[in-house]
Amino acid sequence: MARATSSYIAVALCVISGVGAVLLSALLLWSAEESDQIALGREIAVVDSVVQSIIAQIPRDQASVTIWNDAVEKTALNFDPEWVYVNLARWMHDYFGHDVVYILNSANEKAFAYEGGRVPEASAPLPDLVRSVAAKARERLSALPPDMEVDAHGDGLGTTEVGLIDGRAAIVSAMPIIPENDGSIVQRSAPFLHVSIRFLDGNVFQKLTDTRLISDARFVASSAPGEGAAYPLMSSTGEALGFVVWSPERPGKRILTRVIPLAGCALLVVIALCWFFGRRLSQAAAKIEASRAHAQHLAFTDGLTGLPNRLMFSQCLERDLAGVRAGQTTLALLYLDIDNFKNVNDTWGHPAGDELIREVARRLLSVCRESDTVARLGGDEFAILCVDTDAENGRRVCNQVLKAFGEPFTEIGQQMSITVSIGMALAPAAGIEASELFRKADIALYRAKAEERGSYRLFTPTMDEAVQIRNATERELRNAIDRRELCLVYQPLFSSSAQVMAGFEALLRWQHPVRGLLPPSSFIGIAEETGLIHEIGMWTLGEACAAGKAWGVHKMAVNVSPAQLRRADFAEKCLGTIGRTGFDPQRLELEITENILIHRGGHSQANLEALRKAGVKIALDDFGSGYSSLDYLRNYVVDRIKIDQSFIRQIEFSEDSREIVLAIIRMARALRIDITGEGVETEAQKDFLVRQGCDQIQGFLLGGPLSAATAARLALSVGQEPSNALGRQDRPLRPSGSAELRWES
Repeated sequence: MARATSSYIAVALCVISGVGAVLLSALLLWSAEESDQIALGREIAVVDSVVQSIIAQIPRDQASVTIWNDAVEKTALNFDPEWVYVNLARWMHDYFGHDVVYILNSANEKAFAYEGGRVPEASAPLPDLVRSVAAKARERLSALPPDMEVDAHGDGLGTTEVGLIDGRAAIVSAMPIIPENDGSIVQRSAPFLHVSIRFLDGNVFQKLTDTRLISDARFVASSAPGEGAAYPLMSSTGEALGFVVWSPERPGKRILTRVIPLAGCALLVVIALCWFFGRRLSQAAAKIEASRAHAQHLAFTDGLTGLPNRLMFSQCLERDLAGVRAGQTTLALLYLDIDNFKNVNDTWGHPAGDELIREVARRLLSVCRESDTVARLGGDEFAILCVDTDAENGRRVCNQVLKAFGEPFTEIGQQMSITVSIGMALAPAAGIEASELFRKADIALYRAKAEERGSYRLFTPTMDEAVQIRNATERELRNAIDRRELCLVYQPLFSSSAQVMAGFEALLRWQHPVRGLLPPSSFIGIAEETGLIHEIGMWTLGEACAAGKAWGVHKMAVNVSPAQLRRADFAEKCLGTIGRTGFDPQRLELEITENILIHRGGHSQANLEALRKAGVKIALDDFGSGYSSLDYLRNYVVDRIKIDQSFIRQIEFSEDSREIVLAIIRMARALRIDITGEGVETEAQKDFLVRQGCDQIQGFLLGGPLSAATAARLALSVGQEPSNALGRQDRPLRPSGSAELRWES
């Protein structure tokens, strides 16, 4: 009985052990399969994220070189193949890894090609996919609103598609080449296109392997392999292009192979085996979670600085604004932009610019609290989010940031003095929506840059009103010429005797249909920023020269903007306009400001020399109010200096002003430069200038700005009795005893 009982117990134990072993084996197999599937799902998500990131990154790579004034100059305006090769082709290949670059003209014809790291000897036709993407890019540009603002990334401008080129899967992206300061060019012209191609069968997915996210990742054009993992890659039209394949991580299978030898052990060790398996499974899951966390970190972090990127910052802002809406907190949004950062890249190169960006990030972190969020939004733009912060604390943070930039940057072996401008908006005072808060911080940043770079501005409602007025003025100014709302008035110029008329200065006015007659100070700044100054300037010159020709004046003075002089073709267009009117260039005097003299770059000096060679006189307006020096005058050689009226007004009251005027007159005599006193309003001012030998006088004492009709009658009356020249109210003031007005010989 005891033996039978022992047998029963043994059988029972065997059965129990067998059943336990089977259940344990089944559990092991099921757990291993589930672990492998979870790992595979994570890896597929990582591959999908990287593929979408590669597709999205190409147009951003292009934007770094296509939204660039120099790129427009060297392609659409003055095509320079060598420059295009270095900056738009080889740079994209060497720095960003793009395989093929095409530059297409406004007719979508190939203007330049760069394939496989070189310029091909023979010009092959454009692939069909490239033509299709270029055509869609043109259609997209034509559909954009005319007042669309273009950011540094060119978001919304380009067209990107995935397809086949000569049987190879490729990403094709087309971006317009437009200037940095005028995104509306996409509506007024057909810009050149920059087309980049990146083939997917090269080393595109190598970074997956390099970062140990995926093992042996590669692209295959054939059907999905039976072994390993595969991610189908589809074209923009839904066509299957191939597969991204890799060796999947199999944590469950790896663990199972280690556990199988222990499965035959006694049932007594089953518990230990389960514990061991659970532990290993936990480690595998932890590894998968670490991989997922790393992938998420890449998606939400700026790769250059390690700071949160724009996407992460937007999420943080939305999170904190929820507390603001609930009345639980306040916050300050600081929008920062490095001043003149482009000069760093142009002078020391992009690696130096990258190192500077990293140091800027370190300095920002050093002055912020742990609770603050510091992010790099892209390019040279940063943002700081300060929770539980009012206006006073926000100003304190701004001052600390500005102070941090007071120390020179020496990270590249060169000392650089870098400043940053800051725009600050407070919530809920400036709004409780993220887009509105960003917009208003950007408005404050624009105001800081316009008024004083290296400073900060807190958003106020008046700034928004000013932006709306400015935008309205810009829109209306574009139509002002066609509507004949611009006009010229003419202020007489007199010799120092005030009895000899020297000519007129043409002054621009805008007869606004609602706001009335506007002076240039109301709209010239906007015209310079938008590029309208070139069209307005040539119209002004043409009108003034035509009037000078018709009236037979001996001199016509016209003001010129610094932006006009920086154009390479300004002198050519200027002389062409003078020639069409028939006006003698030796009777034309162009007035420039001192700002032109301190910016020696560009084409200003060459334009001035070409104009003077043709006989045009150059006058330096508002002399003494800027940064002129004898060195500048010697290099630019002007024919006339006009003493700024701020000194003329103080002649009667300030000994310092009299001494300054005397010094300017003596200097002009020493340099053999003619001199004009402007803003003369009293007899005492006139008498002083005459005694000191000033050549010409201009001001309301002798004559204010006149309408074209009145100026014409005055010009045509030269040599007649004054009573026959003008009506009583139109006649300019003359010194007593002046019986006849005549031209200066």
